[in-house]
Amino acid sequence: MHKFEVGDRVEVIGGFVGPDMKEGTILRILPHSGFLERPAEYEVLFGLKTALHYGTQLRPLHTALDEH
Repeated sequence: MHKFEVGDRVEVIGGFVGPDMKEGTILRILPHSGFLERPAEYEVLFGLKTALHYGTQLRPLHTALDEH
């Protein structure tokens, strides 16, 4: 599973999300406390809105600038 960092551009995969909440930027990483290993949870900024997603619901979004 991909580990994201604050500022990474991501795309939401699966699920039913509107077009305005399909691509966004990682705003913060929410750590889990406890003994069980759980997937990381991320707060993603979509324009003026935010939403929480697990890492399994996201994939990196590559732009033309990332490839150079």
